[in-house]
Amino acid sequence: MLQTPMTTTEEKILTAAIELMAEKDYQAVTTKEIAKAANVSEMTLFRHFGSKMNLLEAAVERFSIIVPLWQTVEKQISWNLEADLLLIAQLYQSLIRQNKKAFTVLYKESKHFPHLKEKVMYKNPVSLKNHLVEYFREMQARGQMIDVNPEVPAVGFLYMNLNAVLGINDLLSQLDESEFILQAVRIFARGLKA
Repeated sequence: MLQTPMTTTEEKILTAAIELMAEKDYQAVTTKEIAKAANVSEMTLFRHFGSKMNLLEAAVERFSIIVPLWQTVEKQISWNLEADLLLIAQLYQSLIRQNKKAFTVLYKESKHFPHLKEKVMYKNPVSLKNHLVEYFREMQARGQMIDVNPEVPAVGFLYMNLNAVLGINDLLSQLDESEFILQAVRIFARGLKA
């Protein structure tokens, strides 16, 4: 399904909604508060999105990032395991970091709205996992990676990156994020090299 680009008004409303929902939560935020924060009327909010749920769903769609991410990866792929995984980690973490509040809101709200869970919790990570599985299969076919079920390192790689960006590593260590990415990817790649 082809998506039309959002207008400046829609972006303002969406950004305000994400900010407020990150601060409070979906149930606690009113459309009146969102409209005020976006500097638009509540009627304008409804004209663009129809309902608060539609606004949340628009956020899910807006922050579906895997297709553009993988297109960038495909253009820069070198078939060097460590270099490629570092590229993927940096792009993935950068996109998540840029949209951290939105991902936090969407993750939290997917528990309350099962239909969002499919989009938030499965669509993006599963899509990226599938791309990684195919990449690992190709690396195995080229003799550059050990013979393991390629889904295992794909899932492990995603966990490592998602946890790093969403702050779970902050509980365990004060390592600089870029140093963590570089060293973790190096260790990960060395464990997979044939």
